[in-house]
Amino acid sequence: MKQVALIAIYHHLIKCIIGIHHHERVKKQTLYVDIEVKADISACAEKDCITSAPVDYTALAKLACDLAHEKRYQLVETFAIDLVNALFDQFPIEWAKVVIKKPMAISSAKHAKIELERSKTI
Repeated sequence: MKQVALIAIYHHLIKCIIGIHHHERVKKQTLYVDIEVKADISACAEKDCITSAPVDYTALAKLACDLAHEKRYQLVETFAIDLVNALFDQFPIEWAKVVIKKPMAISSAKHAKIELERSKTI
């Protein structure tokens, strides 16, 4: 029987170059990334084995870090879109949601935030 579960990591800290202003292009900033995906976990649950899991938390975290570090984005929006696309490309998921918070974006705010959610198209 198919068992679809929410698999997630929250408040994943990434230090990277991101932003459009000169000072943002020379000094790493902190981002907090939440990733939620839905996938069928029936095979790994039956075998109680991580190698059968559709998604590994560590792989989610690494994917987000690798993208942020390699691309050195100007816009958080572009990072969010690329991350969601990569999630669907690399994992057998049915749904994904990414939340990216940039604490130093506006001095008078706790953080700026973007949320992007997508379902698998059939």
